[in-house]
Amino acid sequence: MTQKPFCAFPWFHQQTLPDGSMQPCCLWYRPIAGYDHKNFLHGQFMQDLRTQFMENTAHECCQHCIRAEEIGGASYRQYGFDLADQLGIVFEEPKLVSQEVNFTSVCNLKCRMCSQERSTSWLADAAAMGQKPLGKLESHWNLDVDVAEETRNLMFLGGEPLLHQDELQHTLRTIRDAGDLARTTVSITTNMTVAFEPGLKSLLAATKHTNIICSIDSYGTLNEYIRSDSNWQDIESNMNDLINMRASNQNIGLKINSVYSIFNYDVLDKIVAWAEQLNVWMQINTCTWPKVLDARNLPWSMRSAIVDRYVTSMAKHQKYQHCYNTVINHLRQNGDLDFRTWQNKFKAYNEFLDSRRGMYLKDYVLSLHELANQP
Repeated sequence: MTQKPFCAFPWFHQQTLPDGSMQPCCLWYRPIAGYDHKNFLHGQFMQDLRTQFMENTAHECCQHCIRAEEIGGASYRQYGFDLADQLGIVFEEPKLVSQEVNFTSVCNLKCRMCSQERSTSWLADAAAMGQKPLGKLESHWNLDVDVAEETRNLMFLGGEPLLHQDELQHTLRTIRDAGDLARTTVSITTNMTVAFEPGLKSLLAATKHTNIICSIDSYGTLNEYIRSDSNWQDIESNMNDLINMRASNQNIGLKINSVYSIFNYDVLDKIVAWAEQLNVWMQINTCTWPKVLDARNLPWSMRSAIVDRYVTSMAKHQKYQHCYNTVINHLRQNGDLDFRTWQNKFKAYNEFLDSRRGMYLKDYVLSLHELANQP
């Protein structure tokens, strides 16, 4: 086959979720039942998906990538083709060489846009909301020696993967002993509240490339509000540690990944300036769930003013033009909720979390607090 499919991932890649269920990638929003990490890639679901993609037909669960491309942003689907090129993938016989891994749902934070499916710290709040508690989810993922020999790319997500540094080190040693760690690219997505242990640093320094993706949504105390239980001083300290690690190892890359939501709608400049100061690449993901946290639900007069300001800021921060473009294009679209519906739902959701967490919106984003309480 020489034609290019709609998406490259099903030929070489899979994701294991915190409960052990499987997906083709991290942006798929419907776990596939009946499979585990040992039988998913060659199972019937992925066979059918490859057939569909070879016909250049998207699946209904591909909407996140389609929307990202519609607003001019970079999609995960596009990244998949770049990764396939790097790994020398041909769209013939599928071969598992790349995986996204969630060890468990264990996390030390309870971010406002997260849930108990991804964070054990959310369990009490979820129960108070009337949800059935899920408890700790465990994927029981491991890397067999025969798979380790062929592994060229591993991406660790969470929960918080740095709470599993023993498992991370065991996995990397398995690749080192079974194949060649120097041929393997590793990505770790972390909330930056946990330091890297020396043993893990040493193994990462021996990889072909390691990309550390830092999930930070705003500069300073607002990040503590959005990502409840985080501490900005710890984040800055751990970031400085990684910058020193990058300076000593040419194979280490850093990237800030920010979720743009209703909480940080007007402070993009602050985190961009910080990323620029640190010489760290940055990308933006737009929050569309829960719907009440989508910044597109703001009144158009507010969104229009923000867009105008960000258009000006974009000219001053050329390196991060893609971040501004993503946000600007996002804000130019209307949200799913009319103002009064959003106002009522947002107040109920956020005031409930504020009261449980002892952190109040008026102390962090006064303009949003006033808008939510506007008569």
